[in-house]
Amino acid sequence: MNLKTIGIYSLANKCGKTTTAVYLSESLAMLGYHTLLINSQSLNGVEITEKGDYQKVKVNGSLSSWFKTDSYDLEPSKLEYKIIDLAPNDEIGLKKCDLLIIPVEISYFGLDSLKKTFIELKKYPNKKIRLLQTKVDESKENTEKIINYLFDFFSEIMYNSNIKRNFYLGLPNFTVKNLNNSIPHFGLADYLKLCNEIIESEKNG
Repeated sequence: MNLKTIGIYSLANKCGKTTTAVYLSESLAMLGYHTLLINSQSLNGVEITEKGDYQKVKVNGSLSSWFKTDSYDLEPSKLEYKIIDLAPNDEIGLKKCDLLIIPVEISYFGLDSLKKTFIELKKYPNKKIRLLQTKVDESKENTEKIINYLFDFFSEIMYNSNIKRNFYLGLPNFTVKNLNNSIPHFGLADYLKLCNEIIESEKNG
């Protein structure tokens, strides 16, 4: 397959952008795809298995591994997917992406941030954009209303997959192994569903 470059982008803070970049990379690796994450930040819940120009990493306790770098110029061999955790207004990174995924926190604040993100992305009118529901909490009374609003106005670019609010995903010492000792890892399961939806949508054009 041809190399696919996916950018995770939003002007919102704490909407699940970096978490999405990490767990999408992990999910693609679990499904056997050679994956690179471009990210300049330190990542919670991952371990370094090799160091060099780029780092070989895996989510703690998992059997899969993928690569991480902070450079746009480095690529491991046989690369199939490149995930970019984009900083706000990263013109170089935005231009490199075939697809932009915008995490939208299911809250009124999330809708406000989405509007600001769309305004910024007007500079890139030909970019393929998809919206991902994050931090979905079905116990909140406004959750269904916000989701219905998104599908009413943006149905053609919405992923059916959503990322439920998961306390463990945000912990500094989070590991898959620790989470599996307490409750099923629903967070990773949500990202695997997203990963499969992305792959299927690419196959179907």
